[in-house]
Amino acid sequence: MKSRRPLLLAALVAVTAFPLFAQAQAALDEVMAKKVINIAIPTDFPPYGYVGTDLKPQGLDIDMANYIGAKLGVKVELVPVTSANRIAYLQTKKADLVISTLGKNPEREKVIDFTAAYSPFFQAVFASKGVPIKSAADLAGKTVGVTRGAIEDLELTKIAPPTADIKRFEDNNATVSAFVSGQVQVIATGASVAGNMMARNPQLGTEYKFVLKDSPNFIGVAKGEDKLRLKVNEIIVAAKASPQSLADSRRMLALALQLSPRNKRAVVANYQLSKNLIPEATESNYSPQVFARLLLTRGQLLEKQMEDENKCLAAMFINLAASLDPKNEDAVYASEVHRLDQGPVDWAAITGEPEKKPDAPEKKPGNDGHGD
Repeated sequence: MKSRRPLLLAALVAVTAFPLFAQAQAALDEVMAKKVINIAIPTDFPPYGYVGTDLKPQGLDIDMANYIGAKLGVKVELVPVTSANRIAYLQTKKADLVISTLGKNPEREKVIDFTAAYSPFFQAVFASKGVPIKSAADLAGKTVGVTRGAIEDLELTKIAPPTADIKRFEDNNATVSAFVSGQVQVIATGASVAGNMMARNPQLGTEYKFVLKDSPNFIGVAKGEDKLRLKVNEIIVAAKASPQSLADSRRMLALALQLSPRNKRAVVANYQLSKNLIPEATESNYSPQVFARLLLTRGQLLEKQMEDENKCLAAMFINLAASLDPKNEDAVYASEVHRLDQGPVDWAAITGEPEKKPDAPEKKPGNDGHGD
């Protein structure tokens, strides 16, 4: 007679696991019952999160937090966090969600869950033009500032040579201040943070050196809170549903291939478009407004570099940002300044397709071409 012990153990596991599962799914129900959701956000990481002149948090991540609250029909309580404590806030239920330029990696996936990506992001190394750096090996003997616990800290630690002096700061404002004041020679941070820093401190002559990691932003959810995670995913997907014009899609792909010719997704999508097939939308598609602001930031970074090729790419990034979000005044202004100073962007140089001129209006009988 076979032992019933394995069967009994399986039944015991199933019975004892059920209350834990039910408890783990309580977050969304509690939010809807209280009509309040606590969302952890950054206040030291422009343009994602910072304190405005009215002393209130604002930025891309704050916009996303308020958008989710509006779609859920609940009040949003913003909870300021740092890179070092944001995950702990989820684990201790001080926050229901973390929207704070949160990157995903295997270590974090062990302790929290993630929604779909909601915006693009990459971390890189920046320094003055006079500091010769082309790779991680060139950090030897140099002081490098980084925010403790951030993705750039983890990535930098993996590749930095032993003689690199890595100085870790508790928040992004402190990291940026250390670089601007000369406490460190090099800074490892997000591209948008660097772009903002470079715009405010042009005298430093800061430039991009090399990428640490291309890491989209995800929303953090407490482990096991699948109902809340899936609900937020629905909201993110709906936000990404705004249709892009075929021309803008081709331009985005052309820029992606220009920067990375072997980018599989871009190669496949570009081929499908060439066959008049519309590629299926994926979770890595971003809302036009968020994507436009990131394109503008990357264009401004490229603009700081003096090479003609980078200037040309910068104009394309900025032009595309204005096209994606015409309400973005910074993007529209920068795009128009480029047009006035350098002429129209030559998209044919990378798309291979000439700009299509609008068709002439059809002349109707009895119409001499003049207005009323």
